[in-house]
Amino acid sequence: TVAKESQGVTERRMTEFLLEGAGKKNLLAALNAIPHAEMTLHLAAFQAALWNRALTLLLRLEGNPTAPCVPGRVGDYLFPPASCDLQGVNIPTVARRLLPCTPDVAAAVRTRLAERGLKPGDLTLRGIRNAYLKSFYRSAVVIPWGLDAGNPLPDELYAGREKVSLSFELPPGSYATMLIKALTATA
Repeated sequence: TVAKESQGVTERRMTEFLLEGAGKKNLLAALNAIPHAEMTLHLAAFQAALWNRALTLLLRLEGNPTAPCVPGRVGDYLFPPASCDLQGVNIPTVARRLLPCTPDVAAAVRTRLAERGLKPGDLTLRGIRNAYLKSFYRSAVVIPWGLDAGNPLPDELYAGREKVSLSFELPPGSYATMLIKALTATA
């Protein structure tokens, strides 16, 4: 059966609930079979994806045609130039109640939700245990401090190439991988 062919215990339980019939009750039972830690990761990924898309929209609306762009798996990564007007702007993550923000930021977040047929009020996850979206601010632009680059050295893993060691600090919630992408996008 389909349920027996499902990969893990969670997937098997979810499939069993869904095979019992269509309807909200079985859908909620299937979603509630997802362990708390896994549900939290899925919701955080959803929030991050919408936040990133809202930031991309704001960068494009600001008129940054020269913003360095790095192709990514889900979409392009845009990196604002030093003259970007988004420094000091905080963008709230999506939730039923969006934290206070400027009208252009709120419009960007609502636009990205609307692209998925959603509005903030739809993000109330009634009936799903362990599922909660809380809005919090993330800085649109983060500047690392203590950035230091060592001298280029031969790379022992990739013959004929060089490596550079970097050290820097970022505030919590920032991603070092994005800083590396930004540095290499402008190199």
